[in-house]
Amino acid sequence: MTSLASGQEQVGSLRGLVFDRDFDAPLPLAQVMIVETNQRTTTTDQGNYFFSEVAPGTYTVVFSKDGYVRDVAGNVVVSAGRVTELNGSLAGDFEEMDEFIVQDALELAAGSEAALLDLRFDSPSLLDSISADLMSRAGASDAASALRLVAGATVQNDKFAVIRGLPDRYVSSQLNRVRLPSADEKTRAVELDQFPSPVIESIQVSKTFTPDQQGDASGGAVDIRLKRIPESTVFDFKGQVSMNTQAFGERDFLGYRGGGLDLFGSDDGDRDIQETGQNWTGAVGVREEDAPLDWKFSGTTGGKLDLDNGTRLGGLLSLFYERDSSHYDDGQNNRLWQETPGADLTPVKLQEMGFDDFKTAL
Repeated sequence: MTSLASGQEQVGSLRGLVFDRDFDAPLPLAQVMIVETNQRTTTTDQGNYFFSEVAPGTYTVVFSKDGYVRDVAGNVVVSAGRVTELNGSLAGDFEEMDEFIVQDALELAAGSEAALLDLRFDSPSLLDSISADLMSRAGASDAASALRLVAGATVQNDKFAVIRGLPDRYVSSQLNRVRLPSADEKTRAVELDQFPSPVIESIQVSKTFTPDQQGDASGGAVDIRLKRIPESTVFDFKGQVSMNTQAFGERDFLGYRGGGLDLFGSDDGDRDIQETGQNWTGAVGVREEDAPLDWKFSGTTGGKLDLDNGTRLGGLLSLFYERDSSHYDDGQNNRLWQETPGADLTPVKLQEMGFDDFKTAL
């Protein structure tokens, strides 16, 4: 028992508390090392550490932790049979930098649902939006398909926007807040199916009229926001083939002899001009033929180039093409007319020779 007690008296102990110098608070998980003996320990959640057996002598103790400046304590004396107290404090390892301003932070993530949700909260009008992420998950190939994902909005003829039940004459279509012209001379509505989804960052749909809107946007407004210079090389190709169920099967498709439309929808110039006195058989009118397949495709490619002077060049190139066909009815005339004033309505029939009066259909 005496030899054991004398052996315990030959060692001492070292303990203490490690602080965060900037906040004057205990620092957990800091490393404490005695250099001469290579003894190591880690502070507790309360910043405490303890070496239970340290041979008497003079030591160098190092306090360290990632993100902090290392602190070194020298000439620490440990006596036999005694507990030496030694506290340490670590300051944060910070580097002073020049002031800089982050701009367009929202636009950098404008294609995400979180950014568009903030935009809806800040908007003074009733605004809904579709992000590029949602269009990708929903499989929307173009802006018209994506518009179906918006509550209160739909698409007419697979291309024209209808908001809150109001037709295209009350809806304004924009591209990056710039008014879009129509590609159809017969309507002022914009064909939204000609904007492929790979080049769209978001689609913002305003369902209320505000002073900053176009004067004819009383029904609503559709604003297509395009993507900026891509961060990586982009290549995307999509195709679709469909058929008109009203033209296939029992119903034939109406076409005409000689010539047709070229790739761009213009007359291909193959129809011969019929002169007076020539054979007009099959030269005019329509004929029954097999209905064509409806198909469309879109291709998108793009990238960027960073120059040595810090200039960035890049862009997106997109191509869209669509071909569709229209059905026809069987030509049945169900209109009625009156033979004489006050008479009952009877089915319309062709004019007959010998009538004194000229009858028109109602």
